[in-house]
Amino acid sequence: MGLLAPHASPMQATAWALMVFAAAALPGYPASILLMDCIGPGRLQMIGFAVMALSSGLTDSEPCWCVP
Repeated sequence: MGLLAPHASPMQATAWALMVFAAAALPGYPASILLMDCIGPGRLQMIGFAVMALSSGLTDSEPCWCVP
């Protein structure tokens, strides 16, 4: 969460991660259904991996090794 909100609390970081997921992944589900026949499942899966890696990179740029 370091790139989007560097000083966010764990709750705020979770909220940011949920917003990034909603913005990136949720529109991808209908798009993948519509594009399955045009693009093909293999290429579509690689595009999905790349997009999720980018969104994960935005939210997890600084891993939190929280030990109670």
